[in-house]
Amino acid sequence: MHILRFIYLKVKWIYKKIASKRIERANKKRLEYYISKGNSFKEVKNVLFVVIHKSVWKLDSVFKKMLESSQFNPTILVAPHTAFGNEQMILDLNESYDFFRSKKYPVVKGFDVELKIDYIKLLNPDIIFFTNPHDLTFKEYYTNLFKNFISYYVPYYYQISKWGDYSAQYDQLFHNSMHRIFSPHNIALELHKKYATNKGKNVIVTGYPAMEPFMDKFYKPNNPWKTQEKEKLRVIWAPHHTINSPELPYSNFLKYAIFFKELAQHTKDKIQWAFKPHPILKPKLINHTDWGKEKTESYWNFWRENLNCQIEEGDYTDLFLTSDAMIHDSGSFLVEYMYVNKPVLYLTSTLDIKNYFNELGCEAFDVCYKAFTKDDIIKFIESLYEEDDPMILERKSFISKHINPFFSDKFPSDLIIASIVSDFKLDA
Repeated sequence: MHILRFIYLKVKWIYKKIASKRIERANKKRLEYYISKGNSFKEVKNVLFVVIHKSVWKLDSVFKKMLESSQFNPTILVAPHTAFGNEQMILDLNESYDFFRSKKYPVVKGFDVELKIDYIKLLNPDIIFFTNPHDLTFKEYYTNLFKNFISYYVPYYYQISKWGDYSAQYDQLFHNSMHRIFSPHNIALELHKKYATNKGKNVIVTGYPAMEPFMDKFYKPNNPWKTQEKEKLRVIWAPHHTINSPELPYSNFLKYAIFFKELAQHTKDKIQWAFKPHPILKPKLINHTDWGKEKTESYWNFWRENLNCQIEEGDYTDLFLTSDAMIHDSGSFLVEYMYVNKPVLYLTSTLDIKNYFNELGCEAFDVCYKAFTKDDIIKFIESLYEEDDPMILERKSFISKHINPFFSDKFPSDLIIASIVSDFKLDA
């Protein structure tokens, strides 16, 4: 059995190496063709951003700058998430489409039951920007794209997780086929170098463009919180989706779901709560034997309908900036919430949770408060009442080391666009 697995992995590696090399050569020829024709051939490059979930849209700053540029014509294509059936697929598709429409961005739905439009042919992209590395949608919006177009990728998460053999995070055919991957930090680059078949030669460290509003002194957040009869503490609860993933035991939702409802009711005079679930937690609960659709919808309605509660399932920049604290068991939020330097409690049921973080994740975890029990959560809430935050200096140190250096000169979006301009020699 071990020999068979070794042979399988070796064959898989050889295929990945050959396929990604073929794509790399094709991309080189495509770029040479564009450059040989000169800017007069096509002055404006069509850029197609493929998005599956609105809540993991991390390229807003890049997209806005492309909209304002005379060199790019950006469009968003909302691709269907096919993992949880047709009904959930249409629901997710419409929600994401409406989100981008509300921002007045050029956007199309990548699915039409009746017309079956070839959106790729219609939009005629020169460049593809991916926002998710996993095979979650139709091949037309995944393998067919990165095999046939010059493709770029910014991770939808901060890359702090450690699970499996790192293959899914750094060494899928997808990663090896990107013309460029714009990495949020140097630790991720080193992981690409160590685990990717192409040794990370297509990776550039730029910092994380999603976090630019947090570092922009001119950015003024809107208030996303429900109006209350008096001022209250604003606390986010953000549960992860890994309710049935022993290989990545982040989620404590099943353990604490009822407790947080009770806590929200008990603290209604002092705290308003924002329930910020991972986008695929809900469909997983609907398919869970102990939950199902009715129970899940009832739970979501609790957070939607109570006066001191709300659900946040989209962009969370303003939510973070206007909050007072967060409780979560996420991955990416370990670093993302550090940007606001406010008290944060990490929920965990296992003493070895740091085995599931890379080096950056471990450092972020060390500057969080921790909860292993309900009593730990209550103590954290009490510390908020008392404005007792002894971890503030440790968080400041983390920010100085891991965040500030990426915003000291240019912003990540500037570096990303400059890289694309250089690739296509648009400034020539």
